[in-house]
Amino acid sequence: MNIKILFVIIIIGTVIIITRTKPLNDSLSKTIEISYETNYSLPFRYEYEIKDEDIVELVKKYTTDDTNGEIIDGAPVTTHYVFKGLKEGETTITFKSVSVENGSITWKEKKYIKVDKDNNISIIKNKS
Repeated sequence: MNIKILFVIIIIGTVIIITRTKPLNDSLSKTIEISYETNYSLPFRYEYEIKDEDIVELVKKYTTDDTNGEIIDGAPVTTHYVFKGLKEGETTITFKSVSVENGSITWKEKKYIKVDKDNNISIIKNKS
């Protein structure tokens, strides 16, 4: 019974994940922020992997919620990742949610990143 409930929670959590990506400045930006929303009752953590760390680096990771510091079951929480470009090139950042109970990957998304010669960073749309 508990396994079925956990499975349903993971499926619902995966469906309600919201992805937001925004530059921290106007159109040309030295940083980008990628955010994922979930809630406190889901038993997973987010992880990321940068394919080429010579091109992009994480400069800040933080979490926001609307609970005034309380951990409330089911309350939305957003994890924010801020990246900056280090040198010209293209790379990927792969995000995934990993079960805290057994380490299985419950969700995965790859972002294609481009850094120009001035170290402006952007997400490449429709990369195949």
